[in-house]
Amino acid sequence: MTRIAIIGAGLSGLVAGKSLSKRFDVQIFEKSRGAGGRMATRRAEPYAFDHGAQFFTAKSDAFRDFVTECKETGLVEEWRCRTVSLNGANKEIRRPMYVASPSMSSLAKDLARGLNVNYRVQISELKRDPAGWVLLDSTGAEHGVFDWVVSSAPAPQTASLFGDRFVHDNVVRDTRMFACYTLMVGLDGRQASLPWTAAFVGGDSPVDWIAVNSDKPGRPENCLIAHSKSEWSEVHIEDDQDLVKAELLAEVEKQTELKLAGSPHVVLHRWRYANVDRAASEQSCLVDKRSQLLACGDWCTKGRVEAAFLSGRAAARHLETKLTPWPNPRG
Repeated sequence: MTRIAIIGAGLSGLVAGKSLSKRFDVQIFEKSRGAGGRMATRRAEPYAFDHGAQFFTAKSDAFRDFVTECKETGLVEEWRCRTVSLNGANKEIRRPMYVASPSMSSLAKDLARGLNVNYRVQISELKRDPAGWVLLDSTGAEHGVFDWVVSSAPAPQTASLFGDRFVHDNVVRDTRMFACYTLMVGLDGRQASLPWTAAFVGGDSPVDWIAVNSDKPGRPENCLIAHSKSEWSEVHIEDDQDLVKAELLAEVEKQTELKLAGSPHVVLHRWRYANVDRAASEQSCLVDKRSQLLACGDWCTKGRVEAAFLSGRAAARHLETKLTPWPNPRG
């Protein structure tokens, strides 16, 4: 019986786990209380904020097929938003924009259904045993033994776990990931009037993206989402969070010409590892057959939702072609 551990229940880890669990004994370990990673939704009644990934497009045939299947079940819908460029931004989206429905986390929850996911378990160390890999969590508890370990965690965390026993250690360590702040603003009816529903923000503004999150299909009460620019986020990553929130709120007010200071809900979230400056590799996943370690995630290529899907898919396909399956009653 081949046993595979997957660290991280973001999109890439779930896609890999969904496929591999049909043929192997798979356990997924997720440090958070729910699945999805940056395909995340935070609820604060009466609001719901997609505070991670905002939307996704589909370029590859494989991801287009996946999106089509999800559209047929109502899990994915096209977001027909009115997108503009502010403050000299020069960005354009030429493909349909999709969102999971009724929230971005819905897609991850659907993929996680039926999988063996251990939530609120943070794997902090890998220990080599004669029989395979033993995983140690932050409480000191051991999990295993596993034949293969797949890390879908961000590159810095994967580097820390795998270390120099991973043949691609230098590639992983050289991958730079940038932070991002998300500002979540709950609106009242008077504040929601804008001539657009999403905006790219250019120039020296600390804000990169503003969206009326409630304009997405299936979303509840009026609310705004704003993302900070990567470079600005890195400079201010350790700043006082109240000061960061105040500066971003003032900038969103400036760009939207809305008075937001008295809004009923204003919350800041910090993503420590959100974007990559360049692809880590031309490969969708990094495999070490000798140590039986595999790294996947959106950071391997382009840092987008589609990249996460393709990376998880590539990880599963690699292991499926190399390993001997065991009889699985789930089929």
